[in-house]
Amino acid sequence: MSVYTPERVLQCVKQGESLAQAELSHVDLQGQHLEGANFQKAYLRIANFSDASCQQTDFTGALLIRALMIRTNLTQAILTGAQLTGARLEQATLHGVQAMKARFYGAILDEANARMGHFQRAVFTECSARKTNFQSASLSHADLSAADLGEADFTAALLIKTNLDAANLTEAILNQATLSQAKLTRARLFRSHLQKTDFTGANLTAANLTEVQAQGIILDGVTAVQMVATHADLREASLFETNLEGSILTGACLQKANLEGANLEKTDLTGVDFEGAKVAGMILTDARGLSPRQKAELSAQGALNVPD
Repeated sequence: MSVYTPERVLQCVKQGESLAQAELSHVDLQGQHLEGANFQKAYLRIANFSDASCQQTDFTGALLIRALMIRTNLTQAILTGAQLTGARLEQATLHGVQAMKARFYGAILDEANARMGHFQRAVFTECSARKTNFQSASLSHADLSAADLGEADFTAALLIKTNLDAANLTEAILNQATLSQAKLTRARLFRSHLQKTDFTGANLTAANLTEVQAQGIILDGVTAVQMVATHADLREASLFETNLEGSILTGACLQKANLEGANLEKTDLTGVDFEGAKVAGMILTDARGLSPRQKAELSAQGALNVPD
């Protein structure tokens, strides 16, 4: 393979010539105009694209390991199957990007704009994407395990069957997002925003939802064994047949929530507000923290195995 200088790369781009499979490792293209260029399967290890314009540029299958893409404009670029392990994409624009099956392992995407991006089956394991904008993005089947997503915005995003095991979602925004059948075991969602978020069939075992704002959240059929949701606002939440065994819900607000058929065995319910909640068939075996009045009311409303 020929080695390309930055000048030759720019000449090829200007003339519309393909750079597919080109050896471009360490090439410095900072601040350059590379719109629509073809870098398919190119070797771009530690290449510098910072502040460059790469709108609609094709990086399909490219090796961008440890590449610098800080503030790079990748609007509608194609990164399908690209390798971006350890790459730096702080404040990059990834609006509408096509990045299916791309690998961002250990990459830094802090404050990037990935709104409406396509990241199905992409790998973000151990990446940092703090304050990143993923509004209306598609991340279904993606792997974000152990990722730092603090304060990221996933409003209306699709995260169906996404792996968020041990991910940090502290103060993240997931309003109206869809996380059905997602894996959130050990995930930290402290003070996150979960209004009308759909977690149907998800696994939230040992997740931390302390002080979340989750009015209207959908948790139907969720496995949430040993979950912590102290002082969580779960008004009008749907927890139909949710398994909350061993969870800590102290101080949570469950006003007008649907808890029909939910399993609250061995839960800590100290200070929980059940006003107006539907509790028929809710199982309370060995639950702790209920007042005598709550026990009487819940029993009268059809809750099962209410402690004496």
